[in-house]
Amino acid sequence: MECSTAATSSREWFWYADWSQRAGGDHRPNGEVFYIGRTVKRAVYGRGLAEEARHTLGGRVWGRAVPWDYSVQASYQVGSFGPADIRAWGAASDTGYTLARVPGRPRLGVRADIASGDKADAGVLSTFSAPYPALNYFSEAAIFAPGNGYDLHPYVQARPIKKLAVSLGVDFQWRLERSDAVYRAGGGFLVPSGISTARFVTAITQIDGTWQPVPQVALRAAWVRASAGPVIRAAGGRRTSFLLLSLDLRL
Repeated sequence: MECSTAATSSREWFWYADWSQRAGGDHRPNGEVFYIGRTVKRAVYGRGLAEEARHTLGGRVWGRAVPWDYSVQASYQVGSFGPADIRAWGAASDTGYTLARVPGRPRLGVRADIASGDKADAGVLSTFSAPYPALNYFSEAAIFAPGNGYDLHPYVQARPIKKLAVSLGVDFQWRLERSDAVYRAGGGFLVPSGISTARFVTAITQIDGTWQPVPQVALRAAWVRASAGPVIRAAGGRRTSFLLLSLDLRL
């Protein structure tokens, strides 16, 4: 059991409680239940800007049943955004199958996410807002934020040689509500609400590899290509390419 409360800035408060149970072996699922509370003085969504108080209650189940592995998480949110109530939900999963007898032990995986979007009800904000998601949740380019949409992300991971890990995948993203905004990683939105009635947003291709010759050194490279679906093109956007090179030294 873990609890915490902290003031991160003059405009924001964050607190949480978490309970998890590890099964201690394969073929037995691990479990977690969590609560996250957050208030923001000036939160931004497609419908405007207002003070927000959001409470997230959720759970996760994960484990291994060799050669399979899995992780499933779901959460529900309530609270207030200005005069409107918050009622939102989201779910995420990651399932993989490892080919143990194939050189490099490739893992074939698929991630799938879905999150509620704003239904243009003046009295209710239904946009799901993941609390502090990783900026590279969808790709190292850190363009899109998880919310108001659904995506399907097939990928493969492998170790062609002992000290090299590589992966390749494509993440297809759609809006759940046709009139909702498209949000960006780090906050705010890329496409305002009401732009286009299409659902398809983008297909993000990523190839990355990490070479770790010794435990203290890791060299990583990643290439990302994000297409411009009808929603992005309607807002004047276009396809994007991104290259990452990084060197990690641990002394």
